[in-house]
Amino acid sequence: MKLVRIVMLVWVLGILLPSYAANKRALLPCLSNIKVKLDGIPDEDFWKKSCKIDDFQLFKRKHLDAPQVTVVRICLDDKNCYIAVECDEPLGVVKGNPDGSAWSGDQVEIFLGSPEGKDWYRQIVFGLNGKTYNEFIEDADMSRAVYAGEKRWSAELIIPRSALGEFQDKLYFNMLRGRKNAKHTLTWSDIVWAVDMHRFGILQIYTPENEIIRGPWCAENGDTSAVIAFETADNCAASVFYRKKGENTFQEVYTDIEGSIQDSADSLHHVLLKNLQPGTVYEYHTGNNDIRTFTTLTAEPADFTFAVTTDTHGRDKALREVLKRSDVQKSDIFIHLGDMITGVVGRNSFYEGYLSAMSDLWQKPFFSLRGNHEYRGNAPGVFFDMLYPVSRKAYYSFVYKGVYFMVLDFDGDLCHDTDYIDEQCKWLAEEVKSPEFSAAEFRVMLVHQPLFAGRGGGKTLCKVFSGLPEKAQNSFDLAFSGHVHIYEKSMPGDKYIFSLHPGRNGKVEAMPLKFPVLTGEKESAIIVEKNSKQLLIKVFSKAQNKQVDEIVIKRK
Repeated sequence: MKLVRIVMLVWVLGILLPSYAANKRALLPCLSNIKVKLDGIPDEDFWKKSCKIDDFQLFKRKHLDAPQVTVVRICLDDKNCYIAVECDEPLGVVKGNPDGSAWSGDQVEIFLGSPEGKDWYRQIVFGLNGKTYNEFIEDADMSRAVYAGEKRWSAELIIPRSALGEFQDKLYFNMLRGRKNAKHTLTWSDIVWAVDMHRFGILQIYTPENEIIRGPWCAENGDTSAVIAFETADNCAASVFYRKKGENTFQEVYTDIEGSIQDSADSLHHVLLKNLQPGTVYEYHTGNNDIRTFTTLTAEPADFTFAVTTDTHGRDKALREVLKRSDVQKSDIFIHLGDMITGVVGRNSFYEGYLSAMSDLWQKPFFSLRGNHEYRGNAPGVFFDMLYPVSRKAYYSFVYKGVYFMVLDFDGDLCHDTDYIDEQCKWLAEEVKSPEFSAAEFRVMLVHQPLFAGRGGGKTLCKVFSGLPEKAQNSFDLAFSGHVHIYEKSMPGDKYIFSLHPGRNGKVEAMPLKFPVLTGEKESAIIVEKNSKQLLIKVFSKAQNKQVDEIVIKRK
């Protein structure tokens, strides 16, 4: 009997005290000039700028038995709080008994409160049968409208701020959605009882200067660290919430780059995440519940695919076409060989010409070489601000799943910075002695200008590379470059290069190297499939709208 009591106690505690995730968070904008036609259909433009919440879970943790979509949008102005609800109902909308309670048909329960010790909450319930139930607020204190179709319904709610309790920069929020035909209730927050205020989500109120206008994106991707970058409308403090995919709790990290603590001093933010695990998918958001992912690098050998493009020159549409390709989307990493834009005249040119497309369409590791055009314009330092804020170098190496990638840089169109080249030569001489270089299954060089002698300014890179011992030079398996805007290749043992340009094909001497050198066509894709035995390279031409070459490189 005593054992039975212990088992029963454990069972009861398991119901009453389940584990739960930390408070969810979202950004709640305070907007201006809000105009709404209160008809229950949230189609005004300001709703698109509002906080969007759509990650609902089943109340009491049971399995979902039908597909559904629930979206809540919330915003403030200086007078009111605005809430819109949009609910898909594939099982059919139930309006309920007009003489019954608000819970007799499909309904929502909205909870607002203050997490700042003010000890107040408001409960607002309205059903599709037209009935309501409120606590600490009256129907006369707010306005609402509901629209109901057969398999979809929506509502708009306006609550004067004067009808709420005192609050400053945060609000507690949760919503329960009752689905009559599905026989279950959805919740945003992980709660046990309806008024578990301490478990409600937290809405962080922000004014337009805190609004994220660009990004976010993963600026520097390593095996145990990553930098999340984004820009806000004005100077303000910033942070990132992150967790391993599959975990419940987000950790919050503020701007943290040694020597460059920006907190409220700049609108461009870099948040350094440290002590990560290699080869791991992480989820993150910047407080607005727009959850994105990035993957840390790993040197552990495995099969994978990488995609290469070059010379998109600020043509956002062309870059998006490359990124949307199915073979590119299936790739593990993405490499741009330089000349992402034609001239760097400021941050906005870099966003419009490159980073907006990357932020919208790519959430895996990507690497960006500095081309000669990244030197042009009045703001060349933006390249580092956006992509390499910690290292501030355009030459480096990384290892991914058994492939060692070496990225080389040059000194731009002017070719006069001998100190920079000498520094790179010294780094390269030590790099080829590293255990990572020796242990790699394949070694791939990435350069913007090709190593073809005299071709497009490649002489500087030839100088850098030729300074290596012959054994190190011969250790490479492949080099990729851009700059010339057409597909060309120099193969070991060939007398002349192959080129899609008829005036150059078979007429330009090949490089006396022990590995292939390939230059990509502008705005086109090269797909490389790697396994432990070989690299399979598929070269595509946008101009010819087809695959134009296929090369197999066996492991040495």
